[in-house]
Amino acid sequence: MKSLSLIRYFVVIVIVFTAGVSFSQDKVLSVKELVLCKQVTDKGPEGAANEFREDAGSVCCWTKMENTREQVKVTHSWYYGNRKKASFKPGIEPGSGTAYSCIEIKPEWLGMWTVRVSDVKGKLLESKSFFVKGIPDKKDRREKRGNTDYAGIGIKVRQKSKVKISSIKIGRKIRRGKLSGETKSVPSSWKKVFCWIDIPGVEKKSNVKFVWYYFGKKMAETMVRIKPPSSQAWAFKTMRPQYVGKWCVEVLDGEDVFIKEICFDVKQ
Repeated sequence: MKSLSLIRYFVVIVIVFTAGVSFSQDKVLSVKELVLCKQVTDKGPEGAANEFREDAGSVCCWTKMENTREQVKVTHSWYYGNRKKASFKPGIEPGSGTAYSCIEIKPEWLGMWTVRVSDVKGKLLESKSFFVKGIPDKKDRREKRGNTDYAGIGIKVRQKSKVKISSIKIGRKIRRGKLSGETKSVPSSWKKVFCWIDIPGVEKKSNVKFVWYYFGKKMAETMVRIKPPSSQAWAFKTMRPQYVGKWCVEVLDGEDVFIKEICFDVKQ
């Protein structure tokens, strides 16, 4: 009897242990591959990239899933900065385990985007970010900076502005005419970025123009009036969390002749 009891006890332990192993090996839905691309065809994703031009028209997110089991859909959530722009629930293709969604990109939606892939219960499985970059201005920067062709002989000479800037800085705030929080590495959480300049020896009222560029595309410009005896001038650009990357500010005189430039990076 004792032997029989021991055998039954051993069998029960083996069954429990086997069930535990089976349970631990039960795999969950996961993303094997995530590709951002220009389009999806029968052959799969085409034009894979992490950066797209503003005239791309659309961007697609293609995913290959593992352990789909009874799962028939996933959720693709598209974020522009921290703002959700769209959400799709594409069906998972039987056999291939693939699913994709696409979003239309508007020219004004420049900056960082993120696609988040989650299951039907909302559990995040994978995410990936990409950039939409503006098309650099077609106007020749040399022309904008005041180059002229003397005597038509093809020799380009940059005009020199009579205005001289002794200091140009990027920062967070202006207090009593002085810049605070000076930096060239700006957090994406800042709501405004200031460009401050000092122009010594100003004897009469004059204008300067601040031109803001994001990855080479002009985003804004501000004309500022300098009134003696003050020699400082500044302008600011309202920022968005998605405006991550390289920015430059060019300062031009009242005749649109280039004076000075400063660049900075916006980082997460």
